[in-house]
Amino acid sequence: MFEAHLGPQLMHYVAAALLATTGVLYRIANRSGRVEKDAAVAEKPMGGKSGFSLVLSSKYILLIAGLLVLLNIVNTVGEYILSHLVVAHAAEAFKADPAFDKNAYIGAFYGNCFFLVNMSAVALVLVRENRLLSAPKA
Repeated sequence: MFEAHLGPQLMHYVAAALLATTGVLYRIANRSGRVEKDAAVAEKPMGGKSGFSLVLSSKYILLIAGLLVLLNIVNTVGEYILSHLVVAHAAEAFKADPAFDKNAYIGAFYGNCFFLVNMSAVALVLVRENRLLSAPKA
């Protein structure tokens, strides 16, 4: 969208339309898969330990939590390094050519980057789902 020189307002409208469409699809999927439950069971509060005590009591879940914290740290540092490099490259290109649009370059870079990442994730999910759907029934 940045490469097509669309304004930020139009991009926000497109994003809002996509979000609304996703919400409608979610409601349709949620409504079609709903199972009626006994009201007493559904309203009954869960008893027992708190969430933190459950995580701390299991070594396996504690390792998963530690891995998630490490994953978020690596992701945050990686995003910082990537953004620093992209902004520095845009600044150098602007010095070489004053007509260069830094904001459009940065927006287009991140748009393309996140598009590729999300399409890769969708492809991996579809491959995994295809394998699950075609697995022989026992």
